[in-house]
Amino acid sequence: MRRRNNNENILLAISIISLALSIVLAVLLVKKSSNADFSRNGSDIAVIVNNNEDSSENAKSDTHGEFSPKMQTLRESLSLTDEDMEYLVLVNFENSFDSGNVSLKPNSYVFDERFCTYCNRSCNETAGRALNELFRSGCAAGYGRFIVNSAFRDRREQTEIWEEKRSKDPHYGDNPYDSPVRAMPPGKSEHETGLAFDVLTEEHPFANKWFGTFEDGIWLREHCAEYGFILRYPEDKAAITGVQYEPWHFRYVGVKAAEYMYEHNLCLEEFLLLLDKETDIGQ
Repeated sequence: MRRRNNNENILLAISIISLALSIVLAVLLVKKSSNADFSRNGSDIAVIVNNNEDSSENAKSDTHGEFSPKMQTLRESLSLTDEDMEYLVLVNFENSFDSGNVSLKPNSYVFDERFCTYCNRSCNETAGRALNELFRSGCAAGYGRFIVNSAFRDRREQTEIWEEKRSKDPHYGDNPYDSPVRAMPPGKSEHETGLAFDVLTEEHPFANKWFGTFEDGIWLREHCAEYGFILRYPEDKAAITGVQYEPWHFRYVGVKAAEYMYEHNLCLEEFLLLLDKETDIGQ
């Protein structure tokens, strides 16, 4: 009886040990499986994170590309050609005109007498045709006829005008940016280019500051850019140009340049300084 009990005890112990081992083995298997899943999931997470980072970088790159400023010079943005640039020649106290410039050689041009008196003038032909169209439009609007008071002047004529001024005042033009002038030295006058015109009307035929206050003078100032002209010597630019306010003096520069200058209130000197500078023009 005692031996039987011992045997039963041994079997019970073996069962208990087997059960314990089974439990331990099961725990180990579960732990190993969890670690494997975690490792796999961790790798997946890492891939997702990396992909997100790549996507974020790409997004940043795309965003940068989309909103990064596009840089162009003003000349590029206005699509100014070499021919356009010829009409932007700067002639002032600091820049002499080369009278041998054959590209701007003036010709005798006859303006349409329906729109203009004193019609036969020497000027650049392109500029003359554009001015004739400005006159046509002005007459259709109820202004005119117009007077071309002066156009092309050769070096001899400009020298005579200058010497007459200097004979009356030996210091005339010595400091034009502080004391702006009305007449320019030979070689410094835009009239030598054939691109400049002194324009008045039959109703107001006098070249004085009041011309800019009359309706015909105002109309010319406000519409000249549509035909490629600028009011060359505005009242608020005298310290830059060295020339007094001349509401009758119009200069041909081409439509694209003229409209930009009018829109941004620039004189020719200011415009040319900006021409080759890069600016953000947007998309």
